[in-house]
Amino acid sequence: MTENEKLLNIEVIRQLKARRLRAIDAKEWDIYTPLHCDDHVSDTYGGAVMASAAENTKKLADFLVGLTTVHHVHSYEIAFQSDTEATGIWCMEDRLWWLQETDSGQQEFNLHGFGHYHERYRKENGVWKFCYRRLDRTKVIMSPGADMAKRLR
Repeated sequence: MTENEKLLNIEVIRQLKARRLRAIDAKEWDIYTPLHCDDHVSDTYGGAVMASAAENTKKLADFLVGLTTVHHVHSYEIAFQSDTEATGIWCMEDRLWWLQETDSGQQEFNLHGFGHYHERYRKENGVWKFCYRRLDRTKVIMSPGADMAKRLR
């Protein structure tokens, strides 16, 4: 791959990443799922590993019911192992808001997270797709009394 081809492919992967985050926040699962290889593996749920694109989409869609989310990424590192394989590390920040039942009724809670996405990409039929993702959080700030564990069950 020439240097110009690398730069072009980095931009394509950046657009892929942006499209994925927009699809999550907008809950557009018909856009989200095809961005992933069928055998995509996702390790972002605190120990539960999803072993296919379909399984990951279902888990994420179920988890996000009733949540408003905003995901941002920046300061990326992308490296190519071949013309059809690449890795990426992205600094991330996300915000999640949801209603939770409390002793005094429904109350809004939130999570503000920071960390890094560790990803692998594969070019299939000329199209870059996600084939692996792991989220390592470095900091999580939650509303007092928030119970995110209930949502992960």
